[in-house]
Formats: sequence, structure tokens, C-alpha cells
Amino acid sequence: MVAVIDTGVDLAHEDLSLVSGYDAVHFETDGGPSSRGAARGDAHGTACAGIVAAIRDNGMGVAGVAPGVRVMPVRVMYMSGAHLIFEFEWAIDGIQWAVDHGAHVLSNSWHSLESSDLTYTISYALRENRVLVFATGNGNSSVKFPASLPGVIAVGASSPCDTRKSPRSCDADPFWGSNYGQRADLSDRWPDVVAPGVMIFTTDMTGRCGYNMGNYTALFGGTSAAVPHVAGVAALLLSRNPSLTPEEVRRHIMQSADDIGRHGPDQSTGAGRLNAHQALRAIR
Repeated sequence: MVAVIDTGVDLAHEDLSLVSGYDAVHFETDGGPSSRGAARGDAHGTACAGIVAAIRDNGMGVAGVAPGVRVMPVRVMYMSGAHLIFEFEWAIDGIQWAVDHGAHVLSNSWHSLESSDLTYTISYALRENRVLVFATGNGNSSVKFPASLPGVIAVGASSPCDTRKSPRSCDADPFWGSNYGQRADLSDRWPDVVAPGVMIFTTDMTGRCGYNMGNYTALFGGTSAAVPHVAGVAALLLSRNPSLTPEEVRRHIMQSADDIGRHGPDQSTGAGRLNAHQALRAIR
């Protein structure tokens, strides 16, 4: 199971296989979005879930990276107009709930201010042998918390031309760039890997809600889109070998990535761009 820790996931989407989830905002056991499209950003979690695990061979929509995986929707934030409403207590509660209810991988397409309590909860999840994947952020600046923590997989976004997504990359979108390590001396956190983050086709909230009028969107992006790619590959690795530790999953993903920056690991793209096929080939 992959827990999508986000704005909630559309519980009625025909292209997603879901298990019971949790709403940490209202302490309810469903994990759906807060509203049926009152704010477009409430579709964020549904889009992430589709990248992880949209159903394959059902004649509709899109196939996720790990289409046999079950998604656990965990809502820890919501949109109010153009503003994201997020509380540390919700994230802490949601992560702990996901761990205690059997999620193997936690996909987190968000960042926050630093918090000692949230750091402790993430450490608890790692001690419980859970894989945690976090976004570096979209500010074209340094890697944000919690992706900056040791033990988690810090994920940046790649462009369609296999470079770090930047305001000057080939996609011609000047409004954002994937956060990266800004010091070559390793005094700050680098991304572990990058993954596709521009114009990703995925699931949307159904009907007239969400980003589009239909049930899918072709324009999801950011490090938010890159994270579920990596979470899906982590789930594939654990499906092949359930005994892998979080550090072993992280290492396999990094060692199998395609080196797209300077030779060897670098502060812009980490170990390189995610390669699911090579990662699986390395697992016995």
C-alpha cells in the first residue's frame, strides 16, 4: 500500500484502487477531498494517486507507475480559495495513522517550515521500516524540509529534455524550477533523484471538479508530480522484495537512475533521473 499524504483522493474515481483512508483535518475515516471542486487545488492528491497507481488494462485513463498497488488516501491539507491550509498536527497525525495502518510507502508532494515534532514522526516512520518520499520544492532554490531530512528520499523534477526543471529548461515554463542543492561542498541537501515533473497525464477529480471538466488532466506538474513517480517505483521494489529496508530502497533507486547531469551525483539532479526498469532489474 502507498499512502498519498495530501489533499485527499477522489474516493469514486474509476481508475484508482483505494483502501480505507483517513482525514486528519476532521478526524474522519475516508481520506476524500474536502470539497467537490470548490477549490481546484483539492484535486492535487487525486493527481498524485494516479501517477502512483492508476489501474492498468481497464480500457480507460492512464496506467500508474505501479498499477497493482493499492492507494491509501490520507488528507492533511486543503485549499481555501488560492490558499493552502496546512497544520503540523494534521501532517503528524496523518503520517502516524498511515504507518500504524499498514502503508509501506508514504508519498508526500509537499514541504513545510521546520518542525521538531514532525521530524520526530518521520523518524518514527523510518524506524518502522516505511519508505518516505518528499518533494524538494518548486522555488528554484534550496531543498526544503522535510526533504532535507536524512533517511527520506528527496525528489526533484526533471524536464522533458532530461535536465533539472528550471525557469530556463526546454519546456519554456519560466514560472518555477525544481529546488536543488546550491552548494557543491555538500553543506546543504541535494536531491537524491529527479523524476518527470512537466505536463504529466494523470487522474483528476471526477466530473466538473478539479483541474479539468473531465476525470483526467494532462497538465499536472512540479515536484508534486515527480514524487509519486518515485513512490511508485519504491512500491514496485518492495513488491519484488518485501524485506528491503528504506535505506536499501533509496540506494537501489539512486544507483539505478540515469545520470543526466554532470558525471556522477550532482547538486542539481542528484544521482540522476529515475529509471524504474533498471531499479527492478537490480532486485533479486
